[in-house]
Amino acid sequence: VTNFTGTGGTQTNGSPSGVVPTPVESIEEFKVGSFNQTADFSGSIGSQVQMVTKRGTNNYHGAAYGFYFATNIGAANSWGNNHTPSGGLAYTALVPNHRNRFGGSLGGVLAPKVLGGKTYFFVNYEGSRFPNVGSYERQSPTALLRAGVIQVADASGKFQAYNLNPNPVTVNGVTYQPAQCGTSLCDPRGIGIGGPNSVVSQIWAKMPNPTDFTGAAGDGVNVGGYISTVRAPLTSNSYVARIDHDFNEKNRFFATYRYTTLTSLTTNQVDIGGLLGGGSLGTPVALAPRVQKPSFWVLGLTSAITPTVTNDFRWNYSRNFWQWF
Repeated sequence: VTNFTGTGGTQTNGSPSGVVPTPVESIEEFKVGSFNQTADFSGSIGSQVQMVTKRGTNNYHGAAYGFYFATNIGAANSWGNNHTPSGGLAYTALVPNHRNRFGGSLGGVLAPKVLGGKTYFFVNYEGSRFPNVGSYERQSPTALLRAGVIQVADASGKFQAYNLNPNPVTVNGVTYQPAQCGTSLCDPRGIGIGGPNSVVSQIWAKMPNPTDFTGAAGDGVNVGGYISTVRAPLTSNSYVARIDHDFNEKNRFFATYRYTTLTSLTTNQVDIGGLLGGGSLGTPVALAPRVQKPSFWVLGLTSAITPTVTNDFRWNYSRNFWQWF
């Protein structure tokens, strides 16, 4: 068990109770205790991480930073995307992707002389942009199945085609006669799953043709896999603000506010048929965002009562908003 201690209190078991990300730029120093903590850290006997956040000083200091990581430097495609093309189908290319983290900070004197002493400020913003693209494969009916022809393995393991339509069907230059089920047709009512007015055909028309017949998705005969890529971007913005005021040498006050917006677009719901706005047939579009908006306030007053006695008061309020689809 590891505890994290900061201005907002203690966070245990590796899961922050404040659930607010802390940008590295807003940390002044940190200390790691590995084992056997003293009585003031009685949450557990495991390691303890203490973080001291930055505050303003007598001089103005600022920083600007940015980090960029991209697939155009030493990135490799996945094995699934590089599968051997079947039937003249193309490879699934690696979609360009990158990760970007950037931000800035500023601190200094806010007011030179108020209520006995100076007032300082520190602010920090950090943004993260991760387009996050990955492989996406789903089952899709083959051309024969779309036409109403199913293939079933016989006793020798060879697949035999059975046309369930009441009429002959031609697919890729091969004509399939209606199959017999006993003494009658397999589709005695003439519904025809491959007909243009069939509800099944209308649904299948919104599904792209398969590109993977290896059996990784479906049986590789009636149903294949359609491999593509889908973007599920992760976007976050973190804001830090802190005010410090020194009433005198014995009494110091601070207040800080931290707020983060994080939007993760998941692949729990994907439009692959172009049914919804912004999509097109064969282009997967993720449609399930998960939004988090954690924040917390902290107020503190440190007083030196005697040369050997110090009182440290802390009040904090944290709130985490989650949105699920």
